Amino acid sequence: MSDTGHPRVDRELRKAEVSRWLAAALLEVGAVKTVCAAAIGVRRQRLDEWADPDSPRSLSVADARALPPKVRRRLLERLASELGCTVVDLPSADERDLESDLELVTRVQRETSEAVGAHLAAIADGVIDRREAVRCRDEIDEAIGALLSARLLMIQALDRGVYRVERTREPTLRAVGADAE
Repeated sequence: MSDTGHPRVDRELRKAEVSRWLAAALLEVGAVKTVCAAAIGVRRQRLDEWADPDSPRSLSVADARALPPKVRRRLLERLASELGCTVVDLPSADERDLESDLELVTRVQRETSEAVGAHLAAIADGVIDRREAVRCRDEIDEAIGALLSARLLMIQALDRGVYRVERTREPTLRAVGADAE
């Protein structure tokens, strides 16, 4: 968002941009406008006005909080992106054992590999279309979520001072690569 130096103009530009974000969020998640409007406590026409960049009406933060979670998340993702940030789900802080740690490390590797693969596939022809961009974003978010789970595990270990895992059973590992049978 560029700053024109005119506060009223800048405000109108921001309102129009948020309206476009709302319209895109509703479309991306396939939200039913009447259901969204009912969740906020307004008529559908009001929601349509908020999603119209030319409308003088704008969505308030209080009303945005009442939107369905998927729509709310898309709005938050757009705002975070503007700040150079991202939105990812926080992992739970469960007690761990060696087997679940191995599964987590395997998940981190798989999700990261899938994110890189999606990105390489998207740029292979020199053009990233909308479908490819959405897939890349989703794969990257899954990889970040897996990495955050591993990070949380290490933070818990640091908080305890010592990290011990109990082996519930021998881990199941499989060979991969040229020497695998």
